[in-house]
Amino acid sequence: GDFRFLNADGSLTGYSYVNYAEGVYVGYKYYETRYEDKVIGQGNAGDYDYAVTVLYPFGYGLSYTTFSYDNLRFDAAAGQASLDVANTGSCDGEEVVQLYLIDEVASTVRPRKQLCGFARVAVPAGQTRTVTIPIDRRCFEMVNAAGQTVVEPGTFRILAGASSEDIRCEIKIDYE
Repeated sequence: GDFRFLNADGSLTGYSYVNYAEGVYVGYKYYETRYEDKVIGQGNAGDYDYAVTVLYPFGYGLSYTTFSYDNLRFDAAAGQASLDVANTGSCDGEEVVQLYLIDEVASTVRPRKQLCGFARVAVPAGQTRTVTIPIDRRCFEMVNAAGQTVVEPGTFRILAGASSEDIRCEIKIDYE
């Protein structure tokens, strides 16, 4: 919101500030989580229409060429995911590969999709490059009912794509 600073006598100054807090229903996480609420019939999503509300998904971009993703893998010990990105078009190009995390069995409210890493890769036409993206352990953390930050062991999905909606490949992992 738009909050105003006060003078010592209580009158309004000409200055204001915005109180911003990160959360499940802020930014792209809001649209992704509300869409899931609508699909599975929980919460108060109402008659929410993702396709009308979101014209350009988070991470959206254009290119002069096309890319395909394959062979997504996760190395828990190294804290990184790797995948192969192939330029399937006729001209050289660059792609921003984005990784999203979905918690399959969270015991508390979490965003449906959470950006957990990204990398830009240049790939000449007709060639393939392996991209390695670190995933910080904090992406797996959540705040429990006691207000503690914990990593709840469970099944997660790592999704790789060109935007939050343009997902090209995914894997399931068990994380502890």
